[in-house]
Amino acid sequence: MRKIVFILSLLISFNTLAAEPTVHDVYEVAVSGDMDKANLMMPEVISNHPDSAKAHYIFAQLLVKQEKIDLAKSELAKAEEIDPKLSDIQEESVKELKEYLNNYHSKSAN
Repeated sequence: MRKIVFILSLLISFNTLAAEPTVHDVYEVAVSGDMDKANLMMPEVISNHPDSAKAHYIFAQLLVKQEKIDLAKSELAKAEEIDPKLSDIQEESVKELKEYLNNYHSKSAN
């Protein structure tokens, strides 16, 4: 019986490790502060969910943290192309990101 329980727990662990990351997984990792891991997860998420406005939006936010502003603007544009209203994202968050991206160059010039 112990062997069966051990084998089942190994299988469950393996399936958890092998599962593809989701937008939520990336968000949780980023919130925990592990930006490197979040950035490593994001290409797979985008590849598996290319039509997810939320995925592109989260990627834009991650890119801002790395000061990759042009790439962040591109990801935000992709998100808005998919869902012009960005309906799954808090309005205030969208507003803040857009303001930051629009004002970035003027901030860096000072």
